[in-house]
Order: sequence, then C-alpha cells, then structure tokens
Amino acid sequence: MTGFEEGFDFNGFLRRQKQITGLYEAMSAAAAAECGIGKPEADVLLFLANNPGYDTAADAAAYRGFSKAYVSKAVERLTAAGLVTAATDPNDRRFQRLKVTEAAAAKLKILHGMQARYLHKLCEGIPAQAMEQYLSVMKRFAENAERAAGGIG
Repeated sequence: MTGFEEGFDFNGFLRRQKQITGLYEAMSAAAAAECGIGKPEADVLLFLANNPGYDTAADAAAYRGFSKAYVSKAVERLTAAGLVTAATDPNDRRFQRLKVTEAAAAKLKILHGMQARYLHKLCEGIPAQAMEQYLSVMKRFAENAERAAGGIG
C-alpha cells in the first residue's frame, strides 16, 4: 500500500482514462471516414505504418489489444483495397507478413495528421518535463497491471 488509497478518486481516475481514449477513438473514427475506410482498417493501417517491426495480424491484435476477428476482417478489407499486401512467411507458414503499399500513402497522411492533432490537443499547456514524468508513470502502471493480471482468475 502506498498510503493514498483512502482518498483516491477511483471514479475520476477511470473517467479521465475514458476521456483520453474516447478523444482518440472519436478523432480516429472521423479520420477513417475522411479516408473512406472503416475504423478497424484505419487502426490496423496505422499500427502497421507506425510499427514496421511488427507486421502480422497477431502482432496488431497483441500490441493494440484488438480481437483477432477485428484485425482479420480489417486485413481482408485492406488487402482487397490494395492498401496492404500479405505474403506467407517462408519460415513459418502460419503467418502472413503484412506490408503497407504506396496506395495507402494519402490515407496515412490523413491518419498521421489526426495522431499529431490528437497529441497536440492532449498535451496543450503541459510542459515537456511533466509529459515525460506522466509517460513514465503510465508505463509503470501498465507494467504493474500486466504483472497483476497474471494472478487474476
């Protein structure tokens, strides 16, 4: 125990987390619509573009917390639209290596612009040092939550 639990505002803490993610969800849905694609496609396209070392549907599901079905359907639509290619991994035929195509460039410009605007809105009036400290604390929260989740069930 850290000694602050008695006065901790759990409702406020959880509400603020929802506000932060809710803003991103709303902005990304609007950007996806502007691109003429669904939000799942935008989510997967951004994941692949922003994380070149992670190039499978399983990676997107694991690292973004999406369901496998969400990612699978998005990948189907992205490949059908020519925005992503899928090639069987020669070392492990169970995996399809996904690659963003040049055809996705204009859509990614819109989506990356949305991410930049989101960060600008979120960080407005917050000094860089405070943001670094916040990100450090959030990383620790996530590590603690991951460790604690192992004991749930």
